[in-house]
Amino acid sequence: MKTIATGGVASLFEGAFPTIDHFDQDLTSRGLLEIFRRNGGKL
Repeated sequence: MKTIATGGVASLFEGAFPTIDHFDQDLTSRGLLEIFRRNGGKL
């Protein structure tokens, strides 16, 4: 299983925990944008 740290402060923990495999500050934003696009660009 892979562990991903997300959010604006995730970079503060980079290198501090060997159990975190990847850091992605924009994961939630990209996910919401994908949902928006799949809904035809409508709210």
